[in-house]
Amino acid sequence: MKQPLVVFSHGKESGPLGAKIQALMAVARQQGAQVLSVDYRQDPPGVAHDPAQAGEDRRRVAQLLATPLPAHGPLVLVGSSMGGYVATLASQTLQPAGLFLMAPAFYLPGYAQQDPAPHASCVLLVHGWGDTVVPAAHSLRFAQQHRCALHLLDGDHRLDAALPQLEALFALFLKQVLATDTAASVPAAAAAPARPTRAWVRQPSGSHLDLVNPEPEDFDDSDLALGLARTFRWGGHSVWPRPLTVAQHSLTVLALRRQAGALSTRVQLLELLHDAEEGLVGFDPISPLKPILGAAFQTVMERLQGTVLARYQVGGWQGGEHQAHKQADVLAAASEAVHVAGWSREEVQGVLGITLQPLEEDPLVAVYGGTPWEPWPVDVAARRFLAALQALKPAHRK
Repeated sequence: MKQPLVVFSHGKESGPLGAKIQALMAVARQQGAQVLSVDYRQDPPGVAHDPAQAGEDRRRVAQLLATPLPAHGPLVLVGSSMGGYVATLASQTLQPAGLFLMAPAFYLPGYAQQDPAPHASCVLLVHGWGDTVVPAAHSLRFAQQHRCALHLLDGDHRLDAALPQLEALFALFLKQVLATDTAASVPAAAAAPARPTRAWVRQPSGSHLDLVNPEPEDFDDSDLALGLARTFRWGGHSVWPRPLTVAQHSLTVLALRRQAGALSTRVQLLELLHDAEEGLVGFDPISPLKPILGAAFQTVMERLQGTVLARYQVGGWQGGEHQAHKQADVLAAASEAVHVAGWSREEVQGVLGITLQPLEEDPLVAVYGGTPWEPWPVDVAARRFLAALQALKPAHRK
């Protein structure tokens, strides 16, 4: 079998051998692939181009299509920002086995194609929540329209801070693409008998949620509310008779953000849904366990979260929104650790590494009454979460 080939397309202002591309090239080589990174700054060699000139997107697509490729097996196109747009347009001609897109520049003014369609057997998008150049909502829109896998990471447009995650996702993606291509090349008579698999769970509404390839219509509001009310924080440990539900935690974070100042309905929905994927899978792993569960588990959770955001059409965090969210989320965690899980304040700081002082006053008492920090019964948590969600949905869509 011929050696796979991975072709990289850099962004508008960057170059062919940036740190991110070099890191992914190393991943590709480890899996036995050839690599080629196209230099869009000069075409032909020695003739520089202004990346801001009109028609630059069309010129780069033409350059990629005209680039001589060595003899190869499966072809994978990788693109970052404008390079993601270029790789997608070129895929319509090159028909690659895989298309790996990082913060692709879709739906931006001045680009010739406002709705490019991918043509590849496997397509994966990766975007940073904090991207202020190409909003994460653009990738959500593209992924939903073309039914592509999408990973939303804690990073900006360059994704430099998320490079280890990016490398892990790319390694998994390449394995999937190469395995799929190899399986397709095996004669039917030699292939192992297909065995039925099930990765879906039945929801209380009766629908089937595919945990590996979820769709926004796979669950409804009540499914999500009940799932979050049946998923417990702190490994289910509690100094109270009941454990704390993720539904109650989500409402706590929302209440803290509302106390800090006025919020748009979109941001309120993001706060309420920030742990929604945990309710769909029914599992909130404690933080030290997450690295052990590995990239495959993280991929499942990120796909579920992306599906939730697509269902409720809220896009991703913008500007400093995510930083403000994390402040409230960590403050809620510190307070829960002391008042629910039974940690001392010294343990919160020394073991959990949280420097914020736990709250004494439970922000939910002002909204719902009751005993401060007491975990709610499952039915109460589900009902209150559902009411908050359904109150925000219509206002968001006005």
